[in-house]
Amino acid sequence: MGDEIPYNLRFPEGRPSFPRERDRDILAIFNFLIDVGGPAILGPIDNMKAITEIGRIVTDPYRVELPPPNSFAIVAESYGRIVGAIGVVTMEDWYGPRTYMTNRWYFVHPGLAHSGIGTSLLAEAGAMANQIGMDLVIHRNNHHRRNRQHGRGVIFDLPPLIQTAGTAKKSMQ
Repeated sequence: MGDEIPYNLRFPEGRPSFPRERDRDILAIFNFLIDVGGPAILGPIDNMKAITEIGRIVTDPYRVELPPPNSFAIVAESYGRIVGAIGVVTMEDWYGPRTYMTNRWYFVHPGLAHSGIGTSLLAEAGAMANQIGMDLVIHRNNHHRRNRQHGRGVIFDLPPLIQTAGTAKKSMQ
């Protein structure tokens, strides 16, 4: 894939009655995450658990009852194929009552690393979190940098990106 390709962002579709064959977006996201996110996956994959979690995040904005969604997903597509995806969920600080939104997954096809797709996904996710009224904290795992001195399972996070509610652009929604 080249550096400059046309792409568009959209909220994927799904229904709470998942899984159904018609929920192609959920399965397409799953396949994309397994293909592109594979090197960052640290343990065995439970396909049904992963698909169910993706389905929960994708369908949350489509539920009828209030309050606003606790999660959402955005995909970047080029020529009908997913080339980037972010899934965002609501979390609460372990030390206090503050809630915020953070990424459950965030991947861009490696061949498009500096194409602007990642930046567009983050901007749109920030705008949606802003519309919901929460800060967005993006955790950036660096799974290639492990400190063997501290044990096999120690993985370092890069400093998170934080977008404060009220500072993001208006969402495409």
